[in-house]
Amino acid sequence: MFKFLKSNNPLYFLFISSFILFFSVINHVLLSSQEIIWPFSLVINLNKYFFYFAYTSILLFSAIKMNIIINKSVFFQKTNYATGLIYIAVASSIYPLHLSIKPLLANLFCLLALENLLKIYRNKTCKIEIFNASCWLLISTFFVGNTIFIFPIIWITLSFIRPFNWREYIMPFIALFFISTYIIVLLFYFGDFNYWIENDYQKLNNFQLIKSDNWWYFGIVLLLGFIISTRTLFLSFIRSNNRFKKITWVFINLFFCCILQSLSEYIFLKNSQPLLYGFLIPFSVIFSNTIINTKITWLIHCFIFISVVGYFLVTYVI
Repeated sequence: MFKFLKSNNPLYFLFISSFILFFSVINHVLLSSQEIIWPFSLVINLNKYFFYFAYTSILLFSAIKMNIIINKSVFFQKTNYATGLIYIAVASSIYPLHLSIKPLLANLFCLLALENLLKIYRNKTCKIEIFNASCWLLISTFFVGNTIFIFPIIWITLSFIRPFNWREYIMPFIALFFISTYIIVLLFYFGDFNYWIENDYQKLNNFQLIKSDNWWYFGIVLLLGFIISTRTLFLSFIRSNNRFKKITWVFINLFFCCILQSLSEYIFLKNSQPLLYGFLIPFSVIFSNTIINTKITWLIHCFIFISVVGYFLVTYVI
């Protein structure tokens, strides 16, 4: 039923992704009966269609980038585009469009960090890769502050792939000093920079969310998808080489770092609708591995079908 997910033809990915993004924008326009407050609106006073274009561009570029990163790794034996397609499908439905731009930007920089982390090899020095990954993750915190809970994935990756080298372990702190220098310069030359950040956050935080109280549904879907994927992931793990096993542990630990990210928002920030976007990167990779390699195809087809039907029920019926 979902054989197109296993296709290595990029035309399937582009066509289906474009359709999903088009539906997402049309759906948002039709449901947005009240005034929408866009992120960065205190600085960028542009037509709303610019933000729609920015949303689709960020999401599509992130999905393409994810496909490139994963297909270059050893996680898949052959090229596929299921990872990016799953990412677009879930990301475009998990929250209202206008509330998705900042989390999507944070995810994009997390992807750039992941690209550098997957370039780490046991017998090759990796200080520059660690520095770059640290910088990208720190930049992502400008858009979603609790992305900082994903930061430990840098040291986790080092511990799984590289022998201990204290110079590599301090590179994130050097990156922090490097980024902080730029922030200080911005605050010095643009005195209202901090004021803009605070007001932009307050405007979005006080805005009545549109049909986003179904975050719990997506949390259940992501958790069940991860549980279903564990069997296929385990079978791939025991049959694969050492490099695949190390990369697998990186994705699994990234998933648990994202759990900490969401719990921090729920517990410490008292947000009753915790951010789930961080899960999408490891979930898309792990679940696409299941789609490509599983022998129990009926279970995956049922899960996808029920998830899609459930989405329409909690969005338009309940």
